[in-house]
Amino acid sequence: KWDRPVIEAGSWGVGPAHGTSNFDRIRWPSQGASRRAILQRMTRAVRVYFDFVSPYSYLALSRLADFGVRHDVAWDPAPVFYAALLDANHLVGPAETSAKRRYTMNDVLRAAALHGVPLVGPPAHPFRSLEALRVTTLFAGDPRALELSVALSAACWAEGRDLTDWDVLADVVGLDRRALREVRGEDRNVRPPL
Repeated sequence: KWDRPVIEAGSWGVGPAHGTSNFDRIRWPSQGASRRAILQRMTRAVRVYFDFVSPYSYLALSRLADFGVRHDVAWDPAPVFYAALLDANHLVGPAETSAKRRYTMNDVLRAAALHGVPLVGPPAHPFRSLEALRVTTLFAGDPRALELSVALSAACWAEGRDLTDWDVLADVVGLDRRALREVRGEDRNVRPPL
């Protein structure tokens, strides 16, 4: 006997091109339990993309754990290098345009105050977040990955610490600098991917 649905393997596309929706790919127990009751007991795994350079990532990361507990969501943090996304699309970041920078900072300050999230800001912005993002890849798949991501983000945005400083990264993560050599990219054969 099982009380949770089994999701069949296969294509996860939705719509006419795929024939059925994801909802229809779930085998439901025949014991008379309603779909709604079963879905309410299911933990949903959600991938969350972030970059420490974004104040919006900080605001979101600071609230994910509480949201996850209340709504039975398991988070899968996925670091992305925002600068590479901007470059690939021939765009500049909001901090690089004075009108966007003013609006974004005012919006972030309002959102932080509304949600009671402490906000100091990094020592410089924009900053190179690549090293901090690589540190998070050390914990890919680890249940503490979200906690680490929140800690690094809070170190930057709530405490004003410099995430481009390897000593800060080592301190926040709780590892010594030698343990972070792999992430640092000194050996190009073991650089973790983003």
